[in-house]
Amino acid sequence: MEPVTIVLPPPPVEKQQEIVPPVAPAKVEVATEVYAKTKVVPDNAPIKEVELANQEDLKNADFGTKKIEGIDPADLPAIVPSDDLTGIDGGTGNEAPENSVLDFAEEMPEYAGGMSAMSKYLSRKMNYPAAARAEKIEGTVVVTFVVGRSGEIEDVKVLKGLGFGTDDEALRVIKSMPRWKPGKQNGIPVAVRYTLPIKFSLRN
Repeated sequence: MEPVTIVLPPPPVEKQQEIVPPVAPAKVEVATEVYAKTKVVPDNAPIKEVELANQEDLKNADFGTKKIEGIDPADLPAIVPSDDLTGIDGGTGNEAPENSVLDFAEEMPEYAGGMSAMSKYLSRKMNYPAAARAEKIEGTVVVTFVVGRSGEIEDVKVLKGLGFGTDDEALRVIKSMPRWKPGKQNGIPVAVRYTLPIKFSLRN
């Protein structure tokens, strides 16, 4: 077969872009400040002198926007003692001090995800001690701890133990728990003591 010859059209002629010279911005007339004419006065004209106030006069001065009579410091009300400030600035007087730990709060602390999520966490992290398994020890270890204002776990203690390594294991797992949702009193985060029973049971 004879080869097929393809004829290409000539390339398009590029038009040169016209260079437009920049246009100078129009001149804007700016109004000048109007100055008062110089007033010529005779040399013997009286000059009004202004007497400046001294430091003693400025002590009782009131630098406000209105002309008012000054107040004698002796007439000012006495300073309110700090003990009488309870309830001021939006407080109700029922807030707990920052370093106090409550046994109960309006909103109790909560593990992220609720009790079911906490039970799964404990089951996954808890190891049955070998000594307790060998002696077939079963029962409940009661642990108490504080959920801080930021949700951190603090002051972990065993209220009721079983021994044979179960107490130490319960303390280890509780201390390793992630932050909780802190408790609140009057809408303010507070530290709350929490008591949690942990049951050790052997599976047959």
